Amino acid sequence: LKRLIDELRVSDKEPALANENIQDLIDILRQHPEYGDGLASFVLKLIIQYRQIALYTDTGIMSDQ
Repeated sequence: LKRLIDELRVSDKEPALANENIQDLIDILRQHPEYGDGLASFVLKLIIQYRQIALYTDTGIMSDQ
């Protein structure tokens, strides 16, 4: 999940690139529904098994970046 978040994250200088990255992910998931199923199962498993704050901190989601 951290690698996915790192790939989606963009610099402050290129905020429009964030939308492109998300759209690319959406396109891939539409082309390969099994990837979406796997990603959803994986994220749900993480949410169930880990404390939320630790999960967000470890993946960098709550980072100022």
